[in-house]
Amino acid sequence: MHEAPELRPLAFGPNLPERFYRGGAGIARFRGIEQAAPNIPEDFIASTTEVFGGGGIGLSALDDGTVLRDAVAANPVGFLGRAHAARFGADPAVLVKMLDTAERLVVHFHPDGSFARRHLGCSHGKSAARTARTRPG
Repeated sequence: MHEAPELRPLAFGPNLPERFYRGGAGIARFRGIEQAAPNIPEDFIASTTEVFGGGGIGLSALDDGTVLRDAVAANPVGFLGRAHAARFGADPAVLVKMLDTAERLVVHFHPDGSFARRHLGCSHGKSAARTARTRPG
């Protein structure tokens, strides 16, 4: 079983899945890295979520190489707390990401829980909350 990160923060490096739209220069500046491609406008932070289509793309790893989703599954109470684990099991039920688009996003929708369970085989839908930040330069 992977030890829980009790009272110590975990640092995660860039987790930059390629997407169909352009962007990512601001994320590269924020991370202090070179932008590897013109279409990496998202950085999944401490992610236990794969992009739609799977293949492990979007999952974060701990320093020792353990996939965070596997570590949380092995010890949900240690990572998420007793109350959360009792309600959601090993699913953090959240995805945090930075988004830096260089173009307008296409119209799309996020399914609610009922649609996601019925048509996508997912335990919940996707609600979104956003905050906009800019930095000079």
